[in-house]
Amino acid sequence: MTQKWRVDTGNIKLLRALLDRHREFLSSIEQFVRLRVVIDVNFVVSDLLQKIKYPGRGSTALEELAQSSVLEIFAPRWLETELSSAFQQVARRRRISESDLWAAWERYKVLINWDEEYDSIPKDFSHTDDPKDLPYIDLQNALNATGILSKDGDIDRMGGNRLTLDFVLATRSYARAAVISVGIRVSGYFVGAIAIGGFLKLLGAIKNIVEKLPAKFKIGLIGIVIIAFVYPNSRTWITEQLKKLGPITNSLLEGILALSQLEAEKREETQTHLAGLHASAKRDR
Repeated sequence: MTQKWRVDTGNIKLLRALLDRHREFLSSIEQFVRLRVVIDVNFVVSDLLQKIKYPGRGSTALEELAQSSVLEIFAPRWLETELSSAFQQVARRRRISESDLWAAWERYKVLINWDEEYDSIPKDFSHTDDPKDLPYIDLQNALNATGILSKDGDIDRMGGNRLTLDFVLATRSYARAAVISVGIRVSGYFVGAIAIGGFLKLLGAIKNIVEKLPAKFKIGLIGIVIIAFVYPNSRTWITEQLKKLGPITNSLLEGILALSQLEAEKREETQTHLAGLHASAKRDR
């Protein structure tokens, strides 16, 4: 398929909740990945610079992943101690307003889960350590997190698992493919589980998912029928009902086939990107 699809990964929260409430789906639809990561001050500054430099682009990749619930982002309270000097340095070096950095930070920090225990440099450390990095490494170990989002090579040297932008981008690619594939399959299971008379009631329940589809699939009940086709047990019955409607269903059947193909492609992409993000985390180690 040549069309570029993009669905809001924020819908992962909705789909995750549906799967949690209907555990029977998990035998054939895996739950979304959820990874814990620690973020350090230089990665925060880098993300904020992107927001200030390109305000029209909306959320950064990291913000998108936090909002989708695929990444849980943690930081030691020590990070806030480091921010003041970090902002001063980058403001001078990049010739930007320090107040702009603080304003962006106020909006950004709500994505972070704060740990109050690691709020200062440990009293005891090796003379070869960079003490400013220890709170991040200690928090990674305490959380058993996947790693630390950082541009600081000392993280690797001191035993932390440093995660780079490659990891973030691989994770975002996974999320964007997974939300389409899982969204179609979850919707199909719901539709396939009820009679045709219940389609209108279902429309309200999955309205958020349907609204993200292109206009040609968003035609009220017809859109629901298209999604239902993905559910194997209802596919034959629905096809027969559509054939009874005559030639006007030709474009609809084409849409059904396109949506089925899309789901298969996105499911394959999901597995590829999932392998890629795990490989990226290991390379960064």
